[in-house]
Amino acid sequence: MLEVFRTAHAEKRRCLLYAYSGPGQVLEHELDLTPEGVGRLLAFNGTRFHGVQIGNRGRTGLHALCDPVHVFQDWAALGGWSW
Repeated sequence: MLEVFRTAHAEKRRCLLYAYSGPGQVLEHELDLTPEGVGRLLAFNGTRFHGVQIGNRGRTGLHALCDPVHVFQDWAALGGWSW
């Protein structure tokens, strides 16, 4: 979601978030990359965002947005691509 949010901002496009759980239960939010827009995203239905960090570079901006952040020391050790 955060990458979609960032891409929409870079391309100067609107970013709409829809949440639905059944007939007549649809919520729509327009998000923007301002402090207020990020606040609305983080407050949306009390949503928790999980972050994935590859490599240990200490705390990053990801830690400010995500709870929890899953830190993996080595992508290849987890069966990821090896270069």
